[in-house]
Amino acid sequence: MKGTHLRRARRPRLKLAIGLLGLAICGLGIGLVAADVLEKTPADVRPQEPTTTTMINSSVIEPGTTTTVEPTTTTMPRPAGRVPAPVLKKAAATVLPPSSTTTTTEAPKTPLEIAQSQVGKTGPYAEGGWWCWKLINYVFQGVPGYTPTTGPNDLLWRVRANGTFTASPEPGMVALLQLDPAHEGPGSASHVGLVETVQGGTVTTLERNPLSGGDDVVVRQTRSLTDPSIVGFGSAIENVVSE
Repeated sequence: MKGTHLRRARRPRLKLAIGLLGLAICGLGIGLVAADVLEKTPADVRPQEPTTTTMINSSVIEPGTTTTVEPTTTTMPRPAGRVPAPVLKKAAATVLPPSSTTTTTEAPKTPLEIAQSQVGKTGPYAEGGWWCWKLINYVFQGVPGYTPTTGPNDLLWRVRANGTFTASPEPGMVALLQLDPAHEGPGSASHVGLVETVQGGTVTTLERNPLSGGDDVVVRQTRSLTDPSIVGFGSAIENVVSE
């Protein structure tokens, strides 16, 4: 009886020891697991690219009918995480058209236009005597085929030699006049001007120092074509043959 009682007394102690051993083993296991978790580095979580899921709404196709299938696109939101850097696009360069420079060259003036610009003025043609023919030399300078003359009679000889001597004036012709018949014989010229206009039975000339009431500047003179002072008209250009 005594042995049985001892065995029964030892059982609670054995159970307690086993329980304490189990608790110790569990505590050790939990500690090892916690240490293992703490030592591990969390994985790098990368944002996922948005995915597109295409859902097709379909219906039962009955014979003899047509069913249109419309795709439906669903965009999944980007998960929270690192935001990708924005992509900068290069702006297209603006190409400007090359600048263009236009140079306009004024057309050279005719002898008549030059003479018209001198009305009411004086110039280098006023130096010395015989100013009338110096005005003609001034407005014709640089014109091909023209050489300076030495006086009205020289111009009269020229228009007769080049075949342009006429009683019918045209603008731009020289007008040969004899304003002092007592001083020179008939058929000679003592004065010269430049024909500006011809209207009806009159002719208007641009002249320098005319003896008939002129002054020291370029003036306009209008005469009848039957005026006895008119000797004739013609081209001041040498070697010109009228057709």
